Amino acid sequence: MRIDEIICSFPKELKELLEGCSYEENKVGCSDTMVYKVISKDGKDNRYLKVSSNEFENFNYEVDLLNWINGKLPVPRALYHGHSGEYEFFLMSEICGKDSSVIDEGTDKIKVAQALARGLRVIHSVPIKHCNFDQSLETKLKIAEFNVENHLVDEEDIKSSDPNITPEKILKELQENKPNNEDSVLTHGDYCLPNIILDKDYNISGFIDWGRGGVCDRHQDIGIGCRSIKRNLGEEMVPVFLEEYGLDKIDYSKIDYYILLDELF
Repeated sequence: MRIDEIICSFPKELKELLEGCSYEENKVGCSDTMVYKVISKDGKDNRYLKVSSNEFENFNYEVDLLNWINGKLPVPRALYHGHSGEYEFFLMSEICGKDSSVIDEGTDKIKVAQALARGLRVIHSVPIKHCNFDQSLETKLKIAEFNVENHLVDEEDIKSSDPNITPEKILKELQENKPNNEDSVLTHGDYCLPNIILDKDYNISGFIDWGRGGVCDRHQDIGIGCRSIKRNLGEEMVPVFLEEYGLDKIDYSKIDYYILLDELF
C-alpha cells in the first residue's frame, strides 16, 4: 500500500497534525504493521506513524502501556491514536539517535553489548506493584495458542532452522516444559537491537516498540536480547551482555525456553 493512498484515509485530526509533512517507510521488523518516519517541514519535529489494517493486530495495548511508562523510562510519547475505515493509526514522538543494530567499521561492539545490558537493567528495575500489563507465561502461552490456531505464525521462518518443525510441535513442547517459576519484572517483550536507540557515546537514548511489553519473567528479554546480539554483533558478544547485566546465576534453560516461545509471535 502506497503512503499517498493511506494519507487519503487519514482522519481529519491526523491530517491536521501532519499537514505539509513527508514520509519515509521504515522496513525494519517482521510485523505486518506499516511504519513511517514523518518528517516535518522544518525537520525539527520528526515523528513516527504506525498503520495497521490487520484485525488481529491493534495498537490499544501499546498506547496504554506507553502512557503508563512515560516518566519512568525514555520512550516515545503517544501523540495520536485513531481509526478510519479499515485502518488504525498510531502517531508517536521520535527517539533521537540510531538503533543499535546499525553496525559499521567504527562501531565498538563491546560498548554496544554493555549498553544493551545496562538498558535492560533499567527496564527491569521499574517497580511493577501498580503495573496491570500482564505478559505472564500463562498469558503468553494463550496468545501463542491463538496464533497457532489462526495460522498467524511464520512457518517459513521457523522451518529455516528445522524443516520438520511445525508451530503445533513448538506449542506442545512449550506447554509440556514450562519453567517451575517466574522471576517477574517489567519487560520490553521484544528486546532486540533495532528497538534500542543509542546516542553517539553508546548511551541509551530510548526504547521503542512496546507492543509486547508488560510484567513477565526477565528471561523473556534476556533470551531475545541474546539472540539478537548473536545475530547482529556476533556470538562472542553474548557473554559480554550477560556479564554486564549481572545475574548471579544464569538460567540458560529459561533463555532457551523464551527464545523458542518467541517463534510463535
